[in-house]
Amino acid sequence: LIAFLVHNKSVFAQVVEFIKSLYRPTYKVVLDFSKTIVQMVKEGGYSWADTNINDENFPVVGNGTTEREITIFHFGRHISSKNAIAEMRKGGYLPATVAELLAIGKVQPDLKRGFTIVALGQTWRDPDAHLMVVCRYEGGSECEVRLGCFDRDWSDNWHFVAVSEEKLEA
Repeated sequence: LIAFLVHNKSVFAQVVEFIKSLYRPTYKVVLDFSKTIVQMVKEGGYSWADTNINDENFPVVGNGTTEREITIFHFGRHISSKNAIAEMRKGGYLPATVAELLAIGKVQPDLKRGFTIVALGQTWRDPDAHLMVVCRYEGGSECEVRLGCFDRDWSDNWHFVAVSEEKLEA
């Protein structure tokens, strides 16, 4: 089997991707599109939030309520935003929006304390022309919602939220 996988790199890559998918935590959340980003931040109980994370810069897109499965990717290496998105897409996922990131923090409050998570699916260009994304930073007993620069390499301890393309279309 090992010799077969060594000589068939595409099959090997598929096996590796399947094994990695078994270790990606997935959480069910309910998105209420009638709520604003500011309301979602307040409901999440964050110790601090950047004032630029607001409804003007990160509008909620959708109507009513819907259930989503949010998956957390951890690549375990330095990775750019574009490469992280490409890796998610290979597995049939899209980067999550700010509303999806905030929803997972509400239903999984202990998750906020474990690691820093980024939502690459929604961006805002700040006054200095930097493309920004929303990140949930963990700092001991505190959890903050901050902005991070999209055009950067994320270190190996960053995590990324995503949604299944297949389940979005259903």
